[in-house]
Amino acid sequence: VSTDSAAGSLVGPIAASFGSDDLLTRLSANMLDTGNFAPDLLLCFAVWGRVDSNPNLEVTPDTGLLSLLPYYPDWEFDSGTCLQGAENAPRYMQLDPESWLYSDLAGCCARYFGGWNENACNNVDGSGLWYVSHAQELCVTDCRVGSGQFCGGLAQDISDDLYSNPRSCCNTDLPWRFIEHCEAFSLQNTCYRGTMKYHRGDNEGWPIKSNVCVRDCDPVRDGASCGGLVEDTYIELWDTAEACCSEHHEWMNPVLCAARSDVQPLDMWWPDKINSLCVHDIVTPTEELSIQVYNSTALCCSEAINWLSVADCRARSGDTTILAATNMYYVDWGRERCVQDCEGDAPCVGLGEAQPWDERYATASECCAMLDWIPRRECFGVGVSVSRNLLGST
Repeated sequence: VSTDSAAGSLVGPIAASFGSDDLLTRLSANMLDTGNFAPDLLLCFAVWGRVDSNPNLEVTPDTGLLSLLPYYPDWEFDSGTCLQGAENAPRYMQLDPESWLYSDLAGCCARYFGGWNENACNNVDGSGLWYVSHAQELCVTDCRVGSGQFCGGLAQDISDDLYSNPRSCCNTDLPWRFIEHCEAFSLQNTCYRGTMKYHRGDNEGWPIKSNVCVRDCDPVRDGASCGGLVEDTYIELWDTAEACCSEHHEWMNPVLCAARSDVQPLDMWWPDKINSLCVHDIVTPTEELSIQVYNSTALCCSEAINWLSVADCRARSGDTTILAATNMYYVDWGRERCVQDCEGDAPCVGLGEAQPWDERYATASECCAMLDWIPRRECFGVGVSVSRNLLGST
C-alpha cells in the first residue's frame, strides 16, 4: 500500500466527520464528561481543523464545453484578460489564428498579459490564493471584495507573491509581524489566545503598561497577567516569569517580580523598618520590589529588624503563633550569666528573648566558657527569672 493511498483512505472519513458534525458532537460529549473547557474550544477545533494541505480556492475554474473554445486577448473592451470564441475576436485575429488565438487561457495570458497582469488575466474573479495587504498588515485572498470571507480584492502582484496559505504569506511578506498573530488575524480567527509567554510590560508603544513582566494573551479572556496579544517580532518572549524578570528587571527581587507578573498572592513577609515590624505580603503587598522577603516572621524579624528581639518584633507584626524552643544557650551580659531559650524554670528565660547579636551555644559548658572569670557553679546562679524582662543587676 502506497503512502498516498494510505493517506487518502484516512482523509476521506475525517473530512466526512467534520462535515457532518459527527466528530465534534462525539468529542464535545467526551470532553464535557472529563473536564472543564472553554465553551468555544470546539469552535476553535473546527476553525483550525485541516484535513487537506491544498488551498480552498474561492474561485472554481470553468471546466464545461466553453473551455474547449480558443482564447484571444481582449483589447477592445479592456477587460484585462483573454476571452473565448474566435467568432467574437477582431477580424485581423480571425484571419491570423496561429498568431493570435490560443487553445488555453494560460498561454494567452502569458503572451499578452505578462508580468504583473498575468495573475489577473488567468483569474478574472481571483485565484483564491493569499497575498499581503500592506494597508491592513495582514494577508488576504485574491478574489473580489465581498465574494468570500477573506477576499481582499484582486491581486496585482506576480505569481511569486501569491501563497497557498496565510502563514507562508505572513512569514515572507510581513517578517516584522509575529507570525502566529498575523496568521490568526488573516484567518479572522478569534480562537487565537497568544503564546502565553512573558515579555517586559513597559515596551514602547505597548497599550497595557506594567512595571514587571506580562504575558502574551488577552487580559479580558485570560486574566490580569496578560498584557495583550503580541503583534510584532521585536518583542522578546520568555517561557517563564522568572526568566523575563532576570533579563529585564534584574534590580528587582526575582520572587516579587515573578509573583507580580503572575498577579499571584505571595505568602511571604517583608520588613517595614520604619515601624519596626514585618508585614505579610498577602495582606499588604510591598511597593518596593527590590526589598528582601522572608518565609516567616521569625526569619524576617531576626535578619531584618535586628534592633528588636524576635519575640518583640513578632508581637509587633501581629504574629501570634507559638515559637518553638531551640534549647540553645546564650550569655545574658547584663547579669553575667548563661541562660537558655526555653520555657520553664531557670536557666530558661522564655522564647525569642535573645537579641540578634547574641551568639548561641549547644551546651551550657560552651556558654559558660565565655564567662571564664565567673565560677562555674555561679554561671547558672539562683534568681534567674523565667522572663528575661525581669532580669536586672543585683
